[in-house]
Amino acid sequence: MKTNFVPVILMLTSSLFSCKNDPQKVDAIWERPDGSVSSVGEGAKFFFHNSALIDSLAKRALDFGDTVAYERLYEIYYAAGLAREFYYYSFMMADQHNYGKASFQTSAIMGAKKRKGIHDTLSTYYLLKSYEQNYKRAKQGIEYEFGNSKIPSSAAYLKTLCSQNQRTDEE
Repeated sequence: MKTNFVPVILMLTSSLFSCKNDPQKVDAIWERPDGSVSSVGEGAKFFFHNSALIDSLAKRALDFGDTVAYERLYEIYYAAGLAREFYYYSFMMADQHNYGKASFQTSAIMGAKKRKGIHDTLSTYYLLKSYEQNYKRAKQGIEYEFGNSKIPSSAAYLKTLCSQNQRTDEE
């Protein structure tokens, strides 16, 4: 009977000693004095899983065009490693509130994998839209995309795409 308890006791003691609190390996997320979110490791998911905070920020951003709420929402998604899942919010802020940074982020998310076809085309449209809204980072993307060529307006670019699509449908 003593031999049956030995493995059980060994398993219990090893499981107790294998759990340790390593203060140098603490995952954390905190709010900086300027209101931005900073994160280290998995702790970033704490704010991401705080649905009341996410819902509040999303409502303020989408319903009222609150760019501060949008920025905080972006930081939470980005810190949690979910920047691509942020697409809906960037798309809505770009279209409903004409926010230049959101147009740029929509372009970046859509063009992230260098897909061909509609994703690439719409990525360019949102890059042009961001450029027209004077978002500073868009200028570099425009220079890369168009080089020395004439830069079309986003409306003209979209109109060209629609007419090309109509011709393709007719054929």
